[in-house]
Amino acid sequence: PQAFHVWPNPVRDALHIAWRGDLRQMPHRYAVHDILGRHRYEATVESWRGELVWDCSTQPSGSYLVSLVAADGSQIATISVIKE
Repeated sequence: PQAFHVWPNPVRDALHIAWRGDLRQMPHRYAVHDILGRHRYEATVESWRGELVWDCSTQPSGSYLVSLVAADGSQIATISVIKE
């Protein structure tokens, strides 16, 4: 089964990412970059919640990469998102 669920995609205002509770490494923070690699946003997450919400309402339309990062700095996953 898929470890992460992302909705809605494409997104307009708020992107939701949820994860299973049995992951080997839980997300500690996430970083958002546009398709050109420019850093757009970063925040920590409360892993125990099992979900994060990125308020992307002020970001311009385009393609973004959302990277989920563990407490030790290792990358867990990168998710491609379209912002309308």
